[in-house]
Amino acid sequence: MGTANEEKYSQAMFGFLKEAHKVLKPGKRAFVVVGDVSKKTSQGKIITKTRDIISREDKKIGFEVDLIINDDIPPTRRYNSSYLSSNQGLQIDRIVCLKKV
Repeated sequence: MGTANEEKYSQAMFGFLKEAHKVLKPGKRAFVVVGDVSKKTSQGKIITKTRDIISREDKKIGFEVDLIINDDIPPTRRYNSSYLSSNQGLQIDRIVCLKKV
């Protein structure tokens, strides 16, 4: 699932979180690893913080964000690092810990 269309991504995350909520017992946690998405537009570069989308969708289902861990990715370990410069590509993974309430 791509993240170029925020509405489609939100719907997909809602579906995923709904299924995760079904199988988790109350008080248990789910971990989701996401990264920011950057897109060039006529207005310049826009960054979509996918953790914010997950944080918005989780409340509709019965999760609460327990913790968000920012995990810096070294330039040599980034997606497509062989042809991107050190300031391009996904630079931070965010590990979102969701608690079923």
